Amino acid sequence: MHQFACPQCGARLRLKDKSFAGRTVNCPDCREPITIQLAADGSLTGITASQDATTGSGHAPPPGAGGPGAGAARSGLIALVCLAALLFYVFGSGSEQTSPEPPDVAQADAQSQEQPPEPAPPAETPEARLTVLARHITAYRDGQNLFPSTPVQPGIPADKQFGWMADLAAAQSLTGLRPDWDDAWNDPVNDRFVRQRIETFQNPNIKALTGPAGHPVSHFAGIAGVGADAAGLPTGHPRAGIFGTPRTPRPEDVQDALSSTMMVAGVQTQLDSWAANGRATVRPLSAEPYFDGPDGFGTGEQGGMSVLMADGSVRFLSADTDPRLMRRMAAMADGLPLDLNVPGEPGEASKEPPAVALDPPPATVPDGPDAEPIDVPLAVDEPLFDMDAALGQPIVEFNQSTPRPVGEILQLIAELAGVAVDTTRLDAASSARLEDVTTFALQKTTVRDVLDAAVNAAGLSYAVGDGVVVLTAAEP
Repeated sequence: MHQFACPQCGARLRLKDKSFAGRTVNCPDCREPITIQLAADGSLTGITASQDATTGSGHAPPPGAGGPGAGAARSGLIALVCLAALLFYVFGSGSEQTSPEPPDVAQADAQSQEQPPEPAPPAETPEARLTVLARHITAYRDGQNLFPSTPVQPGIPADKQFGWMADLAAAQSLTGLRPDWDDAWNDPVNDRFVRQRIETFQNPNIKALTGPAGHPVSHFAGIAGVGADAAGLPTGHPRAGIFGTPRTPRPEDVQDALSSTMMVAGVQTQLDSWAANGRATVRPLSAEPYFDGPDGFGTGEQGGMSVLMADGSVRFLSADTDPRLMRRMAAMADGLPLDLNVPGEPGEASKEPPAVALDPPPATVPDGPDAEPIDVPLAVDEPLFDMDAALGQPIVEFNQSTPRPVGEILQLIAELAGVAVDTTRLDAASSARLEDVTTFALQKTTVRDVLDAAVNAAGLSYAVGDGVVVLTAAEP
């Protein structure tokens, strides 16, 4: 068995024998063409197809080789070059004047120098990923007059149904594959589709790339609206956002203007497959703080986060943004402007401030059937991420025999457990310890034991949160 990394995305590729040497195949993860070559030690390796086309296949003819007419062809070529040089000397060297450019060309060049084009955002930023995601959603919306939504899958349990990102990926051919909509998203028949890592769905600032079951995750989620029950509200409800299980909203359903309605935001914790329905790809604003809070929103950017608005624009929201504005942006039909001088909250029966009575009447206790308390159904609390199960996953053997920085080992652990590792609480001296190299080997162990060994090797400590391991300096 021959193993090597894809030169495009780094995915580990495996080929059973050397018969693949010289062939070009597509990487199953990034779908880019790779040319398989036989290395000097007899192993197989891969290079990009474009590199192979530029450098050749490695079997260039020896110097001086050629057909019977190679010498005559070279002599003719030399004669043509000499003749061209002579003509340039005779006709071109006697004049120092050049013909002026046409006025429109010169004017266009001047304008381009005065107004240079605005540079595109760097490829490795949350803003750039959201910009690409916006193009796909806009193309979907323009083609179907609908926003992407949860596909209808009769007979499939809600937690096994595909989500809106799977709908978008299939419609926009983001993987080159299509799922079987008659089966669950995690059914083996859909494995090739859901195992694809879609770069557009991932934030380069977030290191955890896989979920609890090893599926590539999404670092972005559609906004469901305001309140823990927002994802289940009908279209048109004043607390409903664009994304939700029973909703297939159209652009005209966004009554608060596309430019002032938040559509997608980054998430950092409780990550799961981009293909799944539910909290993996749809989240409401249920509790403050909304930045780095219990809902897991954030993009790893200093002082705030980038969000995608319903008109396709990307906006950076400061961490100091008033929570009332966040709630108004999350609801698509609350009827409230982004002006805090106008009172009101999404879903309130009245947008007017309540009247204040100078002498409030004394409280009275009603008699009879009206005295019975009103039974108000509460929204079911969504289950938190099970950290004990994630860190308790068994590992037959973990052998880090090659010295490796502790930070890299912790990142590997984070991917195994499907959690995030937060280093923001470390001071400069403690952060430097993540560069210390270490080796250790454990038999019949767990993810938690490997985490303990790596953290202890750096002389650090940690605390466990909801879907996140927070590194701290070790107590004296």
